[in-house]
Amino acid sequence: MGGTSEIWKELWSAARKYSEELAYSGQEFPLVQDDSVCVLCHQPLSEEAKQRFTSFESYIKGETQKQATDAARDAKQAIDALPDIPSAEALKTKIDAAGIESQDIIKALNDTVAYLQGRKTKVPSLDSEDALEQEQSKLMALPDTNYPTDEQVEVKVGKTPYVRFERNDYSVPHTHTRKSLLVVASPAEVRVMDSGECIATHPRCYDKGKQIEDPTHIEGLKKQKRAAREHSGKDRLSHAVPSSITLLDKAAERGGNIGSIVSTLLRMLDQYGATELESAISESLAGGVAHPNGVRTVLERRREERDQPVPIPIDLNQHPKAREVSVKPHDLASYDQLTEQEEES
Repeated sequence: MGGTSEIWKELWSAARKYSEELAYSGQEFPLVQDDSVCVLCHQPLSEEAKQRFTSFESYIKGETQKQATDAARDAKQAIDALPDIPSAEALKTKIDAAGIESQDIIKALNDTVAYLQGRKTKVPSLDSEDALEQEQSKLMALPDTNYPTDEQVEVKVGKTPYVRFERNDYSVPHTHTRKSLLVVASPAEVRVMDSGECIATHPRCYDKGKQIEDPTHIEGLKKQKRAAREHSGKDRLSHAVPSSITLLDKAAERGGNIGSIVSTLLRMLDQYGATELESAISESLAGGVAHPNGVRTVLERRREERDQPVPIPIDLNQHPKAREVSVKPHDLASYDQLTEQEEES
């Protein structure tokens, strides 16, 4: 609700009267309970609307009290600015000094001074503090809710679960990435809101370049990443080695650590290849062993039967130069030329 013009004040006063006398008789205005509606538009009040109603009523009451104080001060200044009314003796002295002899004029002057004396006795001789004390009993009490002064800033969350506020990063749950959120900051606290729901609370940091984290947010992110890696590994195994699905199902029935089993089978896949691992898993399952140890035993036996060396895993990710190598596909047209030369010869 913007503006505090006289029209708005009159509308607000009318809304207060309607609420207290008709809509919510006997209830303090504004009524901001869960089931209350706006007395102006009869729509349900959101949390933001309730805060606006309460803060505007607080402002109006504060404005009314200020106006009462200003009026009392202005009245005192006006009274103090009035010239002194001469007494009867002082008036007679001034008349004699002026040489006025007409009884009609003298009577008119005496009547005027008497009238002014009577008017002055009717003007209250109150200072501003006394006037405010008398007016306070007639003023409505201020609401319990303070006027909202928290800073509010809309922020966007990228791929990482952090919001940037005043050159610092505050953590949020990993489920709220790539979204627009609202930061509500008081002098001591930073809250992150999503559609009116508080999803994160942190102490406010006045430094710069800091990461303020909630341990529960970090732990949730770690669990999500572990689950994603496990799911990705299962997908790779199921496509390369179909029998691994049966092994994992049987291992799960026996309470095995699926994540550890998937990691072990993936290492075997890299060392021995999909065909060899498929045969080893099938043979191990046929022997009633649904465990990577049984699969490893079969792979080692088959390797020794073929008199092959022990496969050595090579992890190129540990070599920065290998990661930087860019392999450019060769133009296969030159092979066609070789074929043509052979046919001609």
